[in-house]
Amino acid sequence: MKQKTSGIALIAALMIMVVVGLLVSSAVVTASIQNRITRNDANATQAFFIAQYGAQEYKTLGYRTYSYMIRNLSNYSGLISASGAGECANILGIGMDINRDGVIDQRDLRVGIPTAAQTVTLDDGSSGTFTITLLPAGRGIRSESTYRDARSVVLVGWDVEETGVWNNAIFAGTGQSGNGINGNTNIYGSVNVRGSNLSINDTAYDCSGNCGVFNSYSGDGTGSSNLGGLSEFNVPDSQRNINDLCSKVRVYQGDIKLRGSALIGTSTNKVKGVYVSNPVVSNDSTSQVDLESASRIHSEETGPTKPVTAYDLASPTPFPNLDNGTPSYRTNLNTLATDVTACLAGRTSGTPPTFVLNSSTTSFNCTSASGATIMAYNASTNQLTLNGVAKLSGVNFSLQRDVTYTGKGNLFLEKLPPLTGVGGNALLEGNLINASGTLNTYPQGASLGLTAEGNINANKNQQKLAGAFYAQGSMVIQKQATVLGTVVANYFDLTQTPALVQSPMLRYNLPPGMPGAGPTDYVFNIRAWERR
Repeated sequence: MKQKTSGIALIAALMIMVVVGLLVSSAVVTASIQNRITRNDANATQAFFIAQYGAQEYKTLGYRTYSYMIRNLSNYSGLISASGAGECANILGIGMDINRDGVIDQRDLRVGIPTAAQTVTLDDGSSGTFTITLLPAGRGIRSESTYRDARSVVLVGWDVEETGVWNNAIFAGTGQSGNGINGNTNIYGSVNVRGSNLSINDTAYDCSGNCGVFNSYSGDGTGSSNLGGLSEFNVPDSQRNINDLCSKVRVYQGDIKLRGSALIGTSTNKVKGVYVSNPVVSNDSTSQVDLESASRIHSEETGPTKPVTAYDLASPTPFPNLDNGTPSYRTNLNTLATDVTACLAGRTSGTPPTFVLNSSTTSFNCTSASGATIMAYNASTNQLTLNGVAKLSGVNFSLQRDVTYTGKGNLFLEKLPPLTGVGGNALLEGNLINASGTLNTYPQGASLGLTAEGNINANKNQQKLAGAFYAQGSMVIQKQATVLGTVVANYFDLTQTPALVQSPMLRYNLPPGMPGAGPTDYVFNIRAWERR
């Protein structure tokens, strides 16, 4: 009996030892796993820190580089023309010129191409690496890091924008009671209304039919016809069907009124934002945004007052009156200009004198003091050539036939005497678009400016205009017309459903001397910071 009891005790002891062994082994394995998890977590944390470090460094570098590049656009004209700088014409779309030498190479930050690995040494003496890649269209960066066996990715998205007058489809300066942007106007691109003379009850933008502001060339979402790929304009294929114009609507003073089928943005292609000084929406004229339905505005910008947002700029963009600026825009124009008034004297008539370009106009060639062609016309081909700045002083300009143009030039119509005298107006009753051929694509190859101290009146049915148009007075479009480029004026009178179509590349291909074309204010906002 004693032996049997001893045997049972031995078996029990062995079982206990096995259980203890299993528990110890399990504890060892668990501890090993926990140590590995702890080590992996620590490595992942360090990798994330390194990725964040790289993202922070290049976010700051992106801001500084963007600021430099937009203030030195002439250094990048060739690169911009070749690449298109992305759909929204963000100059960072060509790359970040970190070395500031006008060349985007392996020493800089290029779209879609990671930098060489850069080493970061941590406080404990260990080190890891990160690479930075510029996202498509220059809209942000990807920071990817490695630390031991851990990897981390941080994405930073930013919103960059120049806020100058030529970064819009239409810029309205002063405005006046009952004379904002009216009519059933389709605007493809950004709208900026300064509205110095408007009160909250004066209309800055009024749309009451199948019209509105849109973020795409491909269609306006109202059942109206789209732009047909701009088939009547000689533009690069990449610029025919732009699906993201980064459209924004800014109204500092004056109200927005939408009725009927009018829209700002569509549900499938929203504008980037609608910004007003008093972001209150109602169905009457007591607020700055007068809508029949809030669903008439489709905006990516969110906030407590959506679908509109409080005005986002520290100060409104000023209208570039000719006598503003240091030196003034007028002084700059006159410095650049060749006065062609005498050259065209035999072709002007009436009181005040008007230079008429019509079917009876014969060929001419107005040259600079050095003999270079400034303004010329070939009657056999109906082709106008403009290079530099050609000035008509005290003379109006009347276009009475369809004309194509070559060159990059600006026709400056100055009153005589300036400010109070005669002349300075343009009447456009024919098409005015760039000529055919690869060398004349708009706006990289050929780009025309019309700077009028007075008014510009476009008055032809189904008219086609391509260029940069500035009127210190009024811009009047009385018929159905398509204007490809940018229109800047103090006052607007738009009827018969014109289409104003922003060409994002025009900002980088402006004719010389356009008022407000110099370095502008800009926005650089971080939109997203994401860990992956």
